Amino acid sequence: MTKKSDNPAYEKLNPRQKQFVVAYFDNGFNATAAYKAAGYEEKCAPEAASRLLRDVKVQAAISEQLDTMGVTPERIKTALAEIAFDGDLSQFEDFLTGSKLTTLRDEEGVNTKLVKSAGVSITDKGTVRKLELHDRLSALKELARIVGIVTEKHEIKAELPGITPELLEEIARHKGGPKE
Repeated sequence: MTKKSDNPAYEKLNPRQKQFVVAYFDNGFNATAAYKAAGYEEKCAPEAASRLLRDVKVQAAISEQLDTMGVTPERIKTALAEIAFDGDLSQFEDFLTGSKLTTLRDEEGVNTKLVKSAGVSITDKGTVRKLELHDRLSALKELARIVGIVTEKHEIKAELPGITPELLEEIARHKGGPKE
C-alpha cells in the first residue's frame, strides 16, 4: 500500500513547476525571482512568471501550501485589521526610551505585529532607536478591497475601426453583459 501524499496538488506538478512553487515562497512571493530560481529561461521572465502563476495546477499547489501554513482569508483579514485599527505609535514610547520590544509584548501586551522594523544603533551622540510601523492606510485600502467595500475599476480606451457603440452593446448582450 502506498502512502497518500500530504500535498496532492504539488505532486501533480512537473519538476520545474515544483521548483517554482518552492522558490515562490523562498523569494517572498516574487514570481519573477521564483521563475529564474526554478531554472527557467530569463528572457521575458516577468511575463512568463505571471503566466505560470496563473496556471491552475500551480495555483492549487500554492493554495495547498498556504493552507498547510495556516494562511487563510480570515487570518489575512484579521492581520490587516490589526494594522489598520491598532497602529498607535504611543504604545511604543517605552521602546523609544529604552525598553525592549519583547518586554513590551510580554509584560504590557503591546501588539508588536504592528512593527515593520525596529533598530538600535550606537553613535558618537549616543543610542539611536528607530521604529517603523506597518502602513495603516495601505492596510485599510487592502482590507476594504478584500471585504468588497472598494472595487477596482479598469477603463480601456482604444480606437477600434469599424466597431460602433451599438455593436459593442450587442456583443455585451450576447456575453451576459448589460441588458436594455
